[in-house]
Amino acid sequence: MRKDSYQELVRVIAPLYEVKCNRGDAPPVTVEKATLMALWYLAANVSMYKAGDRFGVASSTLFKEVHKIVDILCQLCNKFIVWPTEAEATIIRQQFKDRAGYPGVIGAIDGCHIDVLVPANDQQSYIDRKMNHSILLQGICTATKLFTNVSIGTPGSWNDCRALRYSSFYQRVIQEGPDSLFFNANNHLVGDKAYPNRIWLLTPYKDNGNLTLLQRQHNYIHSSTRTVIEHCFGLLKGRWRCLLRLQLKRIDRASNFIMACCVLHNFCFLHNDAVIEDMVNDERHMPAQVTDDYHDAHNAQLAKEKRDRIASVL
Repeated sequence: MRKDSYQELVRVIAPLYEVKCNRGDAPPVTVEKATLMALWYLAANVSMYKAGDRFGVASSTLFKEVHKIVDILCQLCNKFIVWPTEAEATIIRQQFKDRAGYPGVIGAIDGCHIDVLVPANDQQSYIDRKMNHSILLQGICTATKLFTNVSIGTPGSWNDCRALRYSSFYQRVIQEGPDSLFFNANNHLVGDKAYPNRIWLLTPYKDNGNLTLLQRQHNYIHSSTRTVIEHCFGLLKGRWRCLLRLQLKRIDRASNFIMACCVLHNFCFLHNDAVIEDMVNDERHMPAQVTDDYHDAHNAQLAKEKRDRIASVL
């Protein structure tokens, strides 16, 4: 993070940071130092002991300060991770079309596994396909690699489709209809074959060995558009290396650290992005997460017809 970005982050955090009284001879930790310690810990992937030694504080002090900054960043998530308005969606749609030519895309969706320490009495639920213990981060991003929605905390043994169904984003689509988030029938997300094909979420044609040339071309352009979310996850883990393996004993705390890193990811991009930086001025967020199932044969048929129309013009 650049120095001017760090100074701006301190300015944003300061109003929410509790000022401590001076106790004994040790000077109180300032918001500037607390923010710097948190950033270094999130980026360095080291133990609390080593991080505390670097800043000349006890590991217990660093632990409290890092968690305090992480909690503040989670409070700020509704300012830095927001769903676009209709006007912003128009800009994002054009950015995606310029990327690979796929029309109507206002977001790319995928899931990312974050390795964590898990409860001793429920380890099986968190074993993912690579036999690691993890939780899922579901993300939706723009063509400029900015998160517009994240859902965190489902067990690593779940697939992407099941994680989607447990997300508040999905629940809003079901309860209020796709137009509440996508504004018209021409807008949609793009996702890989793990997701269901819907009018608001287009997936590639399943390759059973008999795809037509038109369908293969569609899948290629679709993949070129969708890979932006994979690049986004790569940048997130590359900058905030604590996400390579979170050494936290509670799943809820691990989820908070992941959310804080997503907020920081967007903060760094928004600080240098004039096109959509106005998005941070709105208090837009998703409702609390609930569960439901989505079985809509009519919607699936409409989605198939929509995908066929797009494939025919690519």
